[in-house]
Amino acid sequence: MSIDFIEPLAAESENLELHTKLCAARYQQITQSFDVIDYRLVSIETMLKEIQTVVSNNQNALLNRFLSWGGALIIALVGIVGYLISHYVLK
Repeated sequence: MSIDFIEPLAAESENLELHTKLCAARYQQITQSFDVIDYRLVSIETMLKEIQTVVSNNQNALLNRFLSWGGALIIALVGIVGYLISHYVLK
């Protein structure tokens, strides 16, 4: 993106019509620059929302994995304790 800046002219201070046209052109440049910035901010916002979704999904998957492993471990320990009690304590 290359913007050619409109430099002030000596005749601009003497000619109101020239001044008005140059100001309109400068305003148009500023508007175009803000449009480009707005587009970039929207794309950054979209990207950040996608990143947030991915991170949230990864955290939920990790939590589910930990809960599954924890549940399996607890069930295995209860089974082992039950086996030990039934074979050594209740004999």
